[in-house]
Amino acid sequence: MPIRCVLLAKRNIITLATFRHVLSKKIGKVDHVFEYCAGPGFIGFCLLANNLCDRLTLADINPAAVEYVKHTIKKNRLEDRVTVYTTDSLRDIPLDEQWDVVVSNPPWVPDNN
Repeated sequence: MPIRCVLLAKRNIITLATFRHVLSKKIGKVDHVFEYCAGPGFIGFCLLANNLCDRLTLADINPAAVEYVKHTIKKNRLEDRVTVYTTDSLRDIPLDEQWDVVVSNPPWVPDNN
């Protein structure tokens, strides 16, 4: 599968509904999505809930955020569809993980210019 990319302009603020709509029109449904800097996983769970992916992998450095994600996975019985890692890099993720789409909403720190 060729790599497809949806780019959003720096500093634009969009809603999850808008992002979901753009992704569904530009890429469509995929098998596996990876959300990096996932926090509570809003983007990934939105894509999963709207049937834009079959499987979801999330990663975040914050152990509290990962615990919330684990709670969401368990409460919604998604253990067979969602995986989560506590990490700030790809080093802690198994090499056999492969994704069709990578999404992220990393912390934004304004420059002083």
